[in-house]
Amino acid sequence: MWDYFLVSFQKKYVGAIYVKAIRLEFIELRQGNMFIADYEAEFLRPSCCAPGMVVDEQYKCNRFEFGLRSDLKMQVAPLQERVYEALVEKTKICGEVRCYVDGSTHSYVSRVMVEKLGIRVDETVSDVTIISPFEKFVHVNKIYK
Repeated sequence: MWDYFLVSFQKKYVGAIYVKAIRLEFIELRQGNMFIADYEAEFLRPSCCAPGMVVDEQYKCNRFEFGLRSDLKMQVAPLQERVYEALVEKTKICGEVRCYVDGSTHSYVSRVMVEKLGIRVDETVSDVTIISPFEKFVHVNKIYK
């Protein structure tokens, strides 16, 4: 009922060019440097102006996933989440982990300095792949605390 009212209202009062522009903006939306919460807000904004763009939950999830940065997309896609709210929450968790990892890899410490400063070193069970601030994948097997 509400969707019908909105569509009827838009046909009468909102220009077709405006609705077309909103649809195009939605299709081209990418996360880029936005925080996940900001990307989600931008993602949801057009749905109030142009209903019918998001036909079902599956499509909504696919579009949201498509616009994510590639590093997040690689983490979220294998989950195959098809409930939008759950997908957003899992993406936020992946984003928080990514931020933590980026923050902890901004510098590389030489072994001599580690010994000189008495910094504790923990070895990991296996190699860990991290993404450096320069968007490069780095394999590490030690954590300096």
